[in-house]
Amino acid sequence: MEKIKYISKQWSLTARDWLKSLFYGAIVPALVTIQGIIEAGGINDINWSLIAKVAIGSILAHLIRKLLEPTKKVEITKLSDDGGTDDTTDGDDRTNPPPIGDPTHPKK
Repeated sequence: MEKIKYISKQWSLTARDWLKSLFYGAIVPALVTIQGIIEAGGINDINWSLIAKVAIGSILAHLIRKLLEPTKKVEITKLSDDGGTDDTTDGDDRTNPPPIGDPTHPKK
């Protein structure tokens, strides 16, 4: 039995998307400000209207990207009858690791 979990649906925004957009709206202008201070040689010569435009642009760019992103989904497969996952190793013998540097080590 498979269960499908939607991580993100197209044309919808979650609270996480809004928070990430605000984060980008703070980080990108901070980098532009640092670059302006380095180029201008002082804090008095910074173009604050440019920084405001960069902040608004970075927020809108991230929100638009998240809106246009296709739907993401994850299929979760139930492996055992009790609802948990199966703890078998499926033939992977973890007690017989290959020696370091030996790619020809046989698996048992």
